[in-house]
Amino acid sequence: MQNRSTEYRYFLVSLVLLTVYLLVLAFLNRGILDTGDGLNHHFIAKSSWQYPRLFLDHWGKPLYTLFSSPFAQAGMTGTVIFNILLFAGTSLLLRDIVLRLGLKHSWLIPVILLSSPEYFDNVFAGLTETFFAFHLAGILFFVFRGKWIAAATVGSFILYSRSEGMLVLALLGALLLWRKQWKAIPFLLAGFCIYGVLGKLMLNDTWWYFHNDPYKGNSWYGSGTWYHFLVGSVDIFGFPALMLAIFGLIIVVDVMLKEKPKQIPEMFFAGLVFFLFLAIHSALWFFGKKGSLGLLRVIVCIEPVFVLFVFYGISRFQLQSKRLLQVITVVFVGLALMQPWFYREYPLKQSKEELLYGGAGKWLKTFFEKNGKPPDVITLHHPTMYYHAGLNPFDEDHSPDFWHAPPPFTKIKNGDMIAWDSYFGPNEGLVPLEKIESDSTLHLLRTFTPVTPMNTIRGVPHEVRVYIRRPVISDTTVVEQHTYAIGDTLSGKKIFLDFALLSLSGYAADSYNEYFMEYEVDYEVMNRERIKSMHVVLTSKDPDVSFTPELPLADTGRMKKLVRIPLAQPDAEYLPVKNYFWMQGNGKVRIHSVTVRLKRRTFKLS
Repeated sequence: MQNRSTEYRYFLVSLVLLTVYLLVLAFLNRGILDTGDGLNHHFIAKSSWQYPRLFLDHWGKPLYTLFSSPFAQAGMTGTVIFNILLFAGTSLLLRDIVLRLGLKHSWLIPVILLSSPEYFDNVFAGLTETFFAFHLAGILFFVFRGKWIAAATVGSFILYSRSEGMLVLALLGALLLWRKQWKAIPFLLAGFCIYGVLGKLMLNDTWWYFHNDPYKGNSWYGSGTWYHFLVGSVDIFGFPALMLAIFGLIIVVDVMLKEKPKQIPEMFFAGLVFFLFLAIHSALWFFGKKGSLGLLRVIVCIEPVFVLFVFYGISRFQLQSKRLLQVITVVFVGLALMQPWFYREYPLKQSKEELLYGGAGKWLKTFFEKNGKPPDVITLHHPTMYYHAGLNPFDEDHSPDFWHAPPPFTKIKNGDMIAWDSYFGPNEGLVPLEKIESDSTLHLLRTFTPVTPMNTIRGVPHEVRVYIRRPVISDTTVVEQHTYAIGDTLSGKKIFLDFALLSLSGYAADSYNEYFMEYEVDYEVMNRERIKSMHVVLTSKDPDVSFTPELPLADTGRMKKLVRIPLAQPDAEYLPVKNYFWMQGNGKVRIHSVTVRLKRRTFKLS
C-alpha cells in the first residue's frame, strides 16, 4: 500500500509540474502554432455558440467542437488551455491502465507523452488529435476495467471526435463479440442515435454524418510513399521513446504468447487500433485519398497505445537491474524533455506565414477603422487574416469565404472587398488567381508578400492580394531618385551599391499609401551558359528583413530591366543598409548603371 501511495505522489508531482510548465509556455507564446487547420477548428468552436449549426460541422469534428467551445470563447489561449487539460486527463486515464497491466513507474506517463514532438506541438495548436487521443484513452480505460457498457457508450461517440473513429468503433464491436458482451453491443449505436436525432432537428438529415463527409474522392494534395509515417516515426514520437516502444512491443508479444494473461483480447484490441490506424493513413497518403496530406501529426491520435508499448519496454529493464533502470530513466527523461526543443523553438514566435497573413489581417483592420466600419462584404479565406482582422468566417452575409461566395462574386457590390491568398485561395477556396484577375470590376488595392520569399505546398509564392469593387484612382509619384554609374564586372563576387539609401522611417505605409523600391538596371551578360541566376539584394538593420528578387537573364548581350521591391509590410520599419548584386555561377556580368527610385502609390476611394 505504501509503495502504491508513494507512486501516486510521484505521479501527481510529475503531472502537476509538467502541466504548470505547459501553462507557462501557453501564456509566453506570441505566435500561433498552426495558422491553418488549427485556427479553423478554433473558429468553429468559438462561433458555435452564435451559429449552432457548427456543432454538427463534420470537418470541425462535432464532439471536439462541443467540449472545446467554452474554452474557445477566451481566444486561442483558451483553446490551448483546453488541450493542456486533455494532456492531464489522458495521463490520469493511462495511469489506471498501466497499473492494471501490472506495470510500474506511472509517474513517467506525462514525461513520455510530452517526449513526442508531435504531441507536444499539438498541445499548443487548435487541432483535434489530442482530443481523439484523450477519447481513445477513455475507451481503453473502460475496456481494461471490464466496464463494457461504459466502453461501448463512450466508444459510440468517437466517430464525432475524428473520422478515424470508425476504425476504433469497428474494432471495439469485434472485442465485445469476442467477450460475448451482448448487452453492451447495442450501446455502440448511442452516439449515432443522438447525433442522428440532432441532425434531423437541425439539418433535416438523420444521415448527415455520411452525406456531409468532407473527405470524399481524391486528395488535391497529391500522394507519397507507403512508408512515409514509418520514416517519420522519430519525428512523431521522439527517438528515446520510440526505442523503448519497439523493445516493449517485443515484450508484449512475448507476454501474450508465454504468460497468456486474461486480458489478451484487450491487449490485442489496443495493438490493432495502433497498427491499423497507421496502415490506413499510410495507404491514404500512398493513394492520395480522403484529403490526406501525409501530416505526421495525425499519428498523435494513437499516442495512448504507444505509451503502453513504452511501459512494457521499461518493465523489462526493471526486471534486469534496479540501478540500470534508474540510470536509463534519468537518461531518457532528460532526452525526452529536450526532444521537442530540437524541432521548434519555445516560447513560440510568429512564423513567417503568420507575419504575412496576420500582417494583411491587421492592415485590413486598420483600413476598416479609418473608414469607420468594414465594407458590407469582404470575402477572404485564410484563417489568419480572419483572426487578425477581427472578422468571423461564418458570417456569410458580411465576411464569407470563397466557398460561400465563389466567382463571379455576385454578393459583392461597389465598395466591397476581396482578400485573396495564394495558399487557401486556389486550393480549399477553389479560386485561382486567374479568376480574380479576369474580373475587370475588381481593382487591386494592395499586395502583401513575405519578407523572405517562400512557396506554398503547390510551389507558388505566398502572397495576399486585396481587391475592391469600386472605382479606384491611383496616383504614383517618385519620392526620391538616384542614378549611379558603376561599370564593374560581376564575376563570383558581390557588387555593393555604396550610397546612403533613403531612410524610410518617415514613409511608413498606411491604408492609402504604399511604398516600393524600383531598380532600373543597365547590364551586359557576357557568358550566359555559365550563370545560374543573378539577384539584386536589399538588406536592412533587421537580419530577418531582406529582399532578393532575381534579375532576368536572357541571351548574351546588353539589356535594361526593371525590378520592384515592395516596402509595404505592416508594423515594420525598413531601413536599408546594404544594396548589392549577387550571382550564382562562374560567368561574368557587367553592371553599367543603376537608377534607384523610391515610389509612393496613393489610393483614393471614390
